[in-house]
Amino acid sequence: MDLTNQPEYISAIVAIIELFISCYQARLSNKQSLFNRRLNIWITVDKLMSVYAKKREELGA
Repeated sequence: MDLTNQPEYISAIVAIIELFISCYQARLSNKQSLFNRRLNIWITVDKLMSVYAKKREELGA
C-alpha cells in the first residue's frame, strides 16, 4: 500500500460506508411510512365501526 494512494483508499472506503448507511436509512424511512399509512387506515376503520355500532343501536337492530 503506497502512501500516495492512501487518501484515495480512505475516501473509497468512506463512500462505501456512506452507501450502506444511506440504504439503511431509506429502509427505516420506508418502514415508518408504511406504519403511518396502516395506522391512519386503522383509525379510520375504528371510527367507522363506532359510528356503525351507534347507528345500529339507535335503529334498534
